[in-house]
Amino acid sequence: MAKNRLDEITAMMEWSAGQGLAAVSYAQGDFRMKISRGAPVAITATSPVNTAQRAAAAKPAAGVAAPLAGICHLSPAPGAPPFVAPGDRVVPGQTLCLLEAMKVMTAVVAEYAGQVSRIAVTDGAAVTAGDLLIEVTP
Repeated sequence: MAKNRLDEITAMMEWSAGQGLAAVSYAQGDFRMKISRGAPVAITATSPVNTAQRAAAAKPAAGVAAPLAGICHLSPAPGAPPFVAPGDRVVPGQTLCLLEAMKVMTAVVAEYAGQVSRIAVTDGAAVTAGDLLIEVTP
C-alpha cells in the first residue's frame, strides 16, 4: 500500500475517532475500505477480485445492522420511492438506506448480493449502532 494511501487512512481513522463515529467507509477507484470501531477496531480493505472470492468462500449473515446511531431514511428524499423493498435483488455496494447523524448522511450499502427479505425499521425511525435495519438473504 502506498505511503500516501496509508496517510489518508490514518487521517480518516483519527478524524472518525474525534467525531465519535462507529464506522466509516472509503472508496477511491477500485479500492474500498470500511473501518468499524468497537472492541477491537476492524479494518477491512477489499478490491473487486477479493470481494468476489470472499463472497464465494463464506456465507454472509442475513442482517444489515446500523453502523452508527441516527435517523434511518429508506428513500433518498421525502416522497421518493424507497431504495429497496422486500423481494428486490441487491448487489454489493448498492445503497439500502441512509442514516442521518448530526446533519450528515451516511449510506448503508449491501456488502453482498442477495434478496431483500425484510425491512426491519420504518422510515424516519431513530436507530442505534447495531440495530437490525434490513434483512438480505444470499
